[in-house]
Amino acid sequence: MSYSVRVVLSVIATCGARRIVCMSNIGAGGSGGWFARRVIILLFLRRLRPILEDKDRMEAMLRGSGAEWSLCGCPASSTGRLSRFA
Repeated sequence: MSYSVRVVLSVIATCGARRIVCMSNIGAGGSGGWFARRVIILLFLRRLRPILEDKDRMEAMLRGSGAEWSLCGCPASSTGRLSRFA
């Protein structure tokens, strides 16, 4: 994710676009409440750590870029059939 954002930010700088919108995770960049940071992330730490570290790098790049940006912290996303849980 951070690599893609780096590429898009360089294109934005050359073509004159002003805004980038990225999907992040609860827990990245210090976001999320106590429950998300202390319970959910700890339960799934082994699987989430590389993802959250990359999202942290992405958020830091956005903050330092000078571009207008928005982050969407989506609690659940799915590529499958719509259900009541996702």
